[in-house]
Amino acid sequence: MKENVVKKVNGFGKIGVVVGHVCRGFSVVAAIGILLFSIGSILLAGKLGDVEYYNGVKWTLNLASFDEEDREEILSEIMESIENDAEGNLVIQESELKVAKGEVSLAVQNDDMSVVSAEYDEENETILIDTRAEDINIFMPLKVVITTICVILTAVAEVITFTFVIKLCRKFKTCETPFSQPIVNDLKKVTLSLIPWCITYPLLEASLEMMATNRFAFSLDLGLIFVVFAINALTYIFRYGAMLQQESDETL
Repeated sequence: MKENVVKKVNGFGKIGVVVGHVCRGFSVVAAIGILLFSIGSILLAGKLGDVEYYNGVKWTLNLASFDEEDREEILSEIMESIENDAEGNLVIQESELKVAKGEVSLAVQNDDMSVVSAEYDEENETILIDTRAEDINIFMPLKVVITTICVILTAVAEVITFTFVIKLCRKFKTCETPFSQPIVNDLKKVTLSLIPWCITYPLLEASLEMMATNRFAFSLDLGLIFVVFAINALTYIFRYGAMLQQESDETL
Protein backbone atom coordinates (compact mmCIF):
# COMPACT_ATOMS: atom_id res chain seq x y z
CA MET A 1 0.00 0.00 0.00
CA LYS A 2 2.76 2.40 0.98
CA GLU A 3 4.77 1.58 -2.13
CA ASN A 4 1.79 2.25 -4.39
CA VAL A 5 1.30 5.70 -2.84
CA VAL A 6 4.99 6.50 -3.26
CA LYS A 7 4.84 5.42 -6.91
CA LYS A 8 1.90 7.77 -7.48
CA VAL A 9 3.85 10.60 -5.85
CA ASN A 10 6.81 9.81 -8.12
CA GLY A 11 4.49 9.80 -11.15
CA PHE A 12 3.06 13.15 -10.10
CA GLY A 13 6.61 14.46 -9.89
CA LYS A 14 7.41 13.29 -13.45
CA ILE A 15 4.30 15.01 -14.85
CA GLY A 16 4.98 18.13 -12.79
CA VAL A 17 8.50 18.48 -14.20
CA VAL A 18 7.21 18.35 -17.79
CA VAL A 19 4.30 20.74 -17.15
CA GLY A 20 6.59 23.12 -15.27
CA HIS A 21 9.05 23.29 -18.17
CA VAL A 22 6.23 23.92 -20.65
CA CYS A 23 4.67 26.70 -18.54
CA ARG A 24 8.02 28.35 -17.89
CA GLY A 25 8.91 28.25 -21.59
CA PHE A 26 5.53 29.71 -22.55
CA SER A 27 5.98 32.57 -20.07
CA VAL A 28 9.41 33.42 -21.48
CA VAL A 29 8.25 33.28 -25.12
CA ALA A 30 5.11 35.33 -24.41
CA ALA A 31 7.09 38.00 -22.55
CA ILE A 32 9.67 38.27 -25.34
CA GLY A 33 6.96 38.45 -27.99
CA ILE A 34 5.06 41.19 -26.18
CA LEU A 35 8.30 43.10 -25.53
CA LEU A 36 9.21 43.05 -29.23
CA PHE A 37 5.67 44.03 -30.20
CA SER A 38 5.72 46.92 -27.71
CA ILE A 39 9.07 48.19 -28.98
CA GLY A 40 7.73 48.07 -32.53
CA SER A 41 4.54 49.87 -31.51
CA ILE A 42 6.51 52.69 -29.89
CA LEU A 43 9.00 53.07 -32.76
CA LEU A 44 6.27 53.02 -35.40
CA ALA A 45 3.72 55.04 -33.43
CA GLY A 46 2.03 57.49 -35.77
CA LYS A 47 3.94 56.24 -38.83
CA LEU A 48 1.71 53.37 -39.78
CA GLY A 49 -1.34 54.92 -38.16
CA ASP A 50 -3.06 54.88 -34.78
CA VAL A 51 -5.83 52.73 -33.39
CA GLU A 52 -8.47 54.85 -31.72
CA TYR A 53 -12.04 54.19 -30.75
CA TYR A 54 -14.69 55.97 -28.79
CA ASN A 55 -17.80 55.12 -26.85
CA GLY A 56 -20.46 56.85 -28.84
CA VAL A 57 -24.11 56.66 -29.76
CA LYS A 58 -26.01 58.04 -32.70
CA TRP A 59 -29.72 58.33 -32.21
CA THR A 60 -32.67 59.95 -33.91
CA LEU A 61 -35.38 61.88 -32.12
CA ASN A 62 -38.67 61.85 -34.01
CA LEU A 63 -40.32 65.19 -33.26
CA ALA A 64 -43.41 64.25 -35.26
CA SER A 65 -44.49 61.98 -32.41
CA PHE A 66 -44.89 64.98 -30.07
CA ASP A 67 -47.47 67.71 -29.87
CA GLU A 68 -46.52 70.78 -31.86
CA GLU A 69 -45.98 72.84 -28.72
CA ASP A 70 -43.72 70.22 -27.13
CA ARG A 71 -41.98 69.67 -30.45
CA GLU A 72 -40.93 73.29 -30.81
CA GLU A 73 -39.77 73.49 -27.22
CA ILE A 74 -37.67 70.30 -27.45
CA LEU A 75 -36.14 71.42 -30.73
CA SER A 76 -35.36 74.83 -29.30
CA GLU A 77 -33.77 73.36 -26.16
CA ILE A 78 -31.57 70.90 -28.05
CA MET A 79 -30.37 73.25 -30.77
CA GLU A 80 -29.77 76.07 -28.31
CA SER A 81 -27.74 73.86 -25.97
CA ILE A 82 -25.60 72.59 -28.82
CA GLU A 83 -24.99 76.07 -30.13
CA ASN A 84 -24.16 77.58 -26.73
CA ASP A 85 -22.32 74.69 -25.12
CA ALA A 86 -19.26 73.19 -26.81
CA GLU A 87 -19.49 70.15 -24.56
CA GLY A 88 -23.12 69.61 -25.46
CA ASN A 89 -25.99 69.65 -23.02
CA LEU A 90 -27.27 66.10 -23.16
CA VAL A 91 -27.34 64.50 -19.73
CA ILE A 92 -26.35 60.88 -19.21
CA GLN A 93 -28.40 59.18 -16.53
CA GLU A 94 -28.73 55.63 -15.21
CA SER A 95 -31.93 55.11 -17.15
CA GLU A 96 -33.25 54.61 -20.65
CA LEU A 97 -33.83 57.37 -23.17
CA LYS A 98 -36.19 59.98 -21.74
CA VAL A 99 -37.83 62.77 -23.68
CA ALA A 100 -39.98 65.39 -22.00
CA LYS A 101 -40.66 69.10 -22.25
CA GLY A 102 -37.32 70.83 -22.55
CA GLU A 103 -35.42 67.75 -21.37
CA VAL A 104 -33.58 65.02 -23.23
CA SER A 105 -31.48 62.42 -21.41
CA LEU A 106 -29.70 59.30 -22.60
CA ALA A 107 -28.13 56.36 -20.73
CA VAL A 108 -24.87 55.00 -22.15
CA GLN A 109 -22.77 52.95 -19.69
CA ASN A 110 -22.89 55.76 -17.11
CA ASP A 111 -20.25 57.70 -19.07
CA ASP A 112 -20.44 61.44 -19.51
CA MET A 113 -21.12 62.06 -23.17
CA SER A 114 -20.74 65.19 -25.23
CA VAL A 115 -22.57 66.15 -28.38
CA VAL A 116 -20.41 65.86 -31.48
CA SER A 117 -23.02 66.94 -34.00
CA ALA A 118 -26.74 67.38 -34.43
CA GLU A 119 -28.69 67.68 -37.67
CA TYR A 120 -32.31 68.74 -37.97
CA ASP A 121 -34.31 67.33 -40.86
CA GLU A 122 -37.26 69.69 -41.40
CA GLU A 123 -38.93 67.49 -43.98
CA ASN A 124 -39.05 64.41 -41.73
CA GLU A 125 -39.09 66.42 -38.51
CA THR A 126 -36.27 64.42 -36.97
CA ILE A 127 -33.04 65.29 -35.17
CA LEU A 128 -29.96 63.07 -35.66
CA ILE A 129 -27.67 63.48 -32.66
CA ASP A 130 -24.15 62.02 -32.46
CA THR A 131 -22.72 61.75 -28.94
CA ARG A 132 -19.41 60.34 -27.77
CA ALA A 133 -17.25 59.96 -24.71
CA GLU A 134 -13.51 60.56 -24.50
CA ASP A 135 -11.49 59.27 -27.46
CA ILE A 136 -9.20 56.39 -26.55
CA ASN A 137 -5.85 55.73 -28.24
CA ILE A 138 -4.93 52.10 -27.56
CA PHE A 139 -1.31 52.37 -28.68
CA MET A 140 -0.38 55.53 -26.79
CA PRO A 141 3.38 55.10 -25.99
CA LEU A 142 2.93 55.64 -22.24
CA LYS A 143 0.20 53.00 -22.11
CA VAL A 144 2.34 50.56 -24.07
CA VAL A 145 5.34 51.11 -21.78
CA ILE A 146 3.30 50.65 -18.58
CA THR A 147 1.57 47.52 -19.89
CA THR A 148 4.87 46.06 -21.13
CA ILE A 149 6.49 46.60 -17.72
CA CYS A 150 3.54 44.86 -16.05
CA VAL A 151 3.79 41.96 -18.53
CA ILE A 152 7.52 41.55 -17.88
CA LEU A 153 7.07 41.68 -14.09
CA THR A 154 4.33 39.06 -14.35
CA ALA A 155 6.48 36.86 -16.59
CA VAL A 156 9.46 37.13 -14.21
CA ALA A 157 7.22 36.12 -11.29
CA GLU A 158 5.92 33.17 -13.31
CA VAL A 159 9.38 32.00 -14.36
CA ILE A 160 10.62 32.11 -10.75
CA THR A 161 7.60 30.17 -9.50
CA PHE A 162 7.77 27.53 -12.24
CA THR A 163 11.50 27.10 -11.58
CA PHE A 164 10.79 26.30 -7.92
CA VAL A 165 7.89 24.04 -8.95
CA ILE A 166 10.22 22.09 -11.26
CA LYS A 167 12.74 21.63 -8.43
CA LEU A 168 9.96 20.49 -6.09
CA CYS A 169 8.58 18.01 -8.63
CA ARG A 170 12.05 16.58 -9.24
CA LYS A 171 12.22 15.70 -5.56
CA PHE A 172 8.74 14.17 -5.74
CA LYS A 173 9.94 12.18 -8.77
CA THR A 174 12.68 10.37 -6.82
CA CYS A 175 11.54 10.57 -3.19
CA GLU A 176 10.87 7.58 -0.97
CA THR A 177 8.53 9.70 1.14
CA PRO A 178 6.99 13.13 0.44
CA PHE A 179 7.47 14.04 4.10
CA SER A 180 11.10 15.12 4.05
CA GLN A 181 12.79 18.38 4.94
CA PRO A 182 14.14 19.08 1.41
CA ILE A 183 10.59 18.83 0.01
CA VAL A 184 9.29 21.10 2.77
CA ASN A 185 11.99 23.66 1.94
CA ASP A 186 11.14 23.64 -1.78
CA LEU A 187 7.41 23.87 -1.06
CA LYS A 188 8.11 26.92 1.12
CA LYS A 189 10.03 28.52 -1.77
CA VAL A 190 7.07 27.92 -4.08
CA THR A 191 4.79 29.62 -1.55
CA LEU A 192 7.08 32.65 -1.22
CA SER A 193 7.43 32.93 -5.00
CA LEU A 194 3.64 33.20 -5.34
CA ILE A 195 3.45 36.35 -3.19
CA PRO A 196 4.56 38.69 -6.03
CA TRP A 197 1.74 37.23 -8.16
CA CYS A 198 -0.73 38.95 -5.81
CA ILE A 199 0.67 42.28 -7.03
CA THR A 200 1.80 41.64 -10.61
CA TYR A 201 -1.43 40.04 -11.84
CA PRO A 202 -3.73 42.84 -10.59
CA LEU A 203 -1.24 45.36 -12.06
CA LEU A 204 -1.39 43.57 -15.41
CA GLU A 205 -5.20 43.50 -15.39
CA ALA A 206 -5.31 47.21 -14.47
CA SER A 207 -2.86 48.14 -17.26
CA LEU A 208 -4.85 46.16 -19.85
CA GLU A 209 -8.03 47.89 -18.74
CA MET A 210 -6.24 51.23 -19.00
CA MET A 211 -5.40 50.46 -22.64
CA ALA A 212 -9.10 50.29 -23.44
CA THR A 213 -10.64 52.79 -21.02
CA ASN A 214 -7.94 55.33 -20.02
CA ARG A 215 -8.63 54.37 -16.38
CA PHE A 216 -6.10 52.59 -14.15
CA ALA A 217 -8.10 50.68 -11.53
CA PHE A 218 -5.93 48.49 -9.28
CA SER A 219 -7.57 45.93 -7.01
CA LEU A 220 -6.13 42.92 -5.21
CA ASP A 221 -7.18 39.43 -6.27
CA LEU A 222 -8.55 37.85 -3.09
CA GLY A 223 -8.75 34.45 -4.77
CA LEU A 224 -5.02 34.50 -5.50
CA ILE A 225 -4.25 35.59 -1.95
CA PHE A 226 -6.32 32.67 -0.66
CA VAL A 227 -4.31 30.26 -2.85
CA VAL A 228 -1.07 31.56 -1.32
CA PHE A 229 -2.43 31.07 2.21
CA ALA A 230 -3.68 27.58 1.31
CA ILE A 231 -0.30 26.48 -0.07
CA ASN A 232 1.41 28.01 2.96
CA ALA A 233 -0.86 25.94 5.20
CA LEU A 234 0.04 22.87 3.15
CA THR A 235 3.71 23.64 3.81
CA TYR A 236 3.16 23.39 7.57
CA ILE A 237 1.26 20.12 7.09
CA PHE A 238 4.23 18.69 5.17
CA ARG A 239 6.61 20.04 7.80
CA TYR A 240 4.65 18.29 10.53
CA GLY A 241 4.65 15.08 8.47
CA ALA A 242 8.42 15.38 8.00
CA MET A 243 8.88 15.71 11.77
CA LEU A 244 6.80 12.58 12.38
CA GLN A 245 8.74 10.75 9.66
CA GLN A 246 12.03 11.73 11.26
CA GLU A 247 10.86 10.59 14.70
CA SER A 248 9.71 7.29 13.19
CA ASP A 249 13.05 6.76 11.43
CA GLU A 250 15.00 7.53 14.63
CA THR A 251 12.82 5.12 16.61
CA LEU A 252 13.44 2.34 14.12
